[in-house]
Amino acid sequence: MPRGTTYDDGTHPGADLEVAGWTAILDALEAAADHAEALVSNTGENIHRDWLPAEVPGPLPQQLRERALLLADRQEDLVRRLEQARISTQRQLNAVTAVPGVGEASAAVYLDITG
Repeated sequence: MPRGTTYDDGTHPGADLEVAGWTAILDALEAAADHAEALVSNTGENIHRDWLPAEVPGPLPQQLRERALLLADRQEDLVRRLEQARISTQRQLNAVTAVPGVGEASAAVYLDITG
């Protein structure tokens, strides 16, 4: 079959390899999203994995388009949630550091919670 020719079903030579390659990429990105969700949800899973960009096997196959779009939406939501968690954590750290004597082992600390 000449280069650039497609089959009747719209695929082309090598399409199966592209699907397999893109499936692996989407699997890895979904696993990273699962990990981020676990961190945001405080499920206790705290395993750090370095992310390495995958070698893209070619154009995204049409049959994986919806999955990729859903993953992009999920990642955008996670970015928003992680930013909210970061802001919340920073507020808590600011509150803790505002208490006199925190970090000073020999100083007594009294906190008036009623007044």
